[in-house]
Amino acid sequence: MRRRACCAAIALALGLSLTGCAPQEGTNQIFAMDTVMTLKAYGRGKTVTAQEAVTAVEGWVHNIESELSVTREESFIHKINESCGQTVAVDDDVAELLTRTLKICEQTDGALDITAYSAVKAWGFTTRENRVPSQEELDELIQSIDYTKMKVTEDSVMLPEGMQMDLGAVAHLAAIKGRVPFLHFFDGFRTSHEIQKVAVWDYESLREMLDWEAF
Repeated sequence: MRRRACCAAIALALGLSLTGCAPQEGTNQIFAMDTVMTLKAYGRGKTVTAQEAVTAVEGWVHNIESELSVTREESFIHKINESCGQTVAVDDDVAELLTRTLKICEQTDGALDITAYSAVKAWGFTTRENRVPSQEELDELIQSIDYTKMKVTEDSVMLPEGMQMDLGAVAHLAAIKGRVPFLHFFDGFRTSHEIQKVAVWDYESLREMLDWEAF
């Protein structure tokens, strides 16, 4: 699903940069993932305008947020957190994302632990009810924080009862890594369009520009 979104973004980028017309600029400011983001695109577009490209990126960011948000009931994260220790069926994209994320948890020796959502809630970061939990409360919560107890297969996830996870860090990473090369298409054309010609990239060169592990 994320790969398809990336390909659609590349198609929009090429449509904007490879067609001749007056230079354009598209911009918009959005609020997503608890972050204010300013999106800008530059280029010469005939079939796709710069503003349409910005709108496409905006939709992409919101789509990632809806899929990975811990507070939205339609997200798979919310469904897993409410599963009470039962196995939840997921598609291969979700299973792959969780597998990669757990690998990062392992590589950081638990410095990133996606099962720490109970502590995140205790601080009020997602409820807007900011508070400082007591040490006794945190000591109790830490008993239910342990990413190694999650079970992920090719088509299912099991989170032990009492545990909750949060992929906020992963959502930001996917959005940032995913849209940077997309916007670079426009900026690169804007800064070089005075030569009045375009060298079309081959697919192998395009592939090297993208971080496929971010999707």
